[in-house]
Amino acid sequence: MQRPIAAILFLSCAAAVPRAATGQGFGQRHVWRVPDSAVEALHKCTGRIRQDCVKKVMKADGATPEAYEFYRKSGWFLSELKETEGRVSIATLVDPWRANENEQPALVGGKPPIVYPEETDVDPQKSSGFRPLLAEYPNLLFWKPGPVLEGTTSGPKGQSFVFRYRLLDGCHACAVRGFARVEFLFAPDGTFRRAALLGILPN
Repeated sequence: MQRPIAAILFLSCAAAVPRAATGQGFGQRHVWRVPDSAVEALHKCTGRIRQDCVKKVMKADGATPEAYEFYRKSGWFLSELKETEGRVSIATLVDPWRANENEQPALVGGKPPIVYPEETDVDPQKSSGFRPLLAEYPNLLFWKPGPVLEGTTSGPKGQSFVFRYRLLDGCHACAVRGFARVEFLFAPDGTFRRAALLGILPN
């Protein structure tokens, strides 16, 4: 059972990955699209043998050494990488061991090398648009995993990525009552500046 908004969900994630030796961040050689045929084998990778086991599964499927290193250092598989006009790229990460929300977006290639939107510390209760929803739905939950990318812009002042987060009626499987719009801002050199709440949209 999920806690109400007063105790906003925080999920633990793996540490950020060091930048590639080239200084250019991550590339397609770091990508491994986890096939369905590998999921069952990965589920057998547990305990002390987990990393060696994962390495064997990935190698058998033709994954590159760089793809394995991404997993080894982050705990995630990089399944998709979309370049932008700036230094920071948009990634899709996969963790087949999670009970739900196995895929997560990430912003990679900057400083730090990986920014996880599901770890945002913004507080939607600070928005005036949140209070009417909370009054109508007292168990309203700011659900951090699985935000959807709404849009991105790049320019001389840096990069902006806007995500929509679900506001759920008390649990993961409950109705969506609205969305919180959060902007992630990066400097031109890829340094992560901050995440800012842009507002609340009722559903």
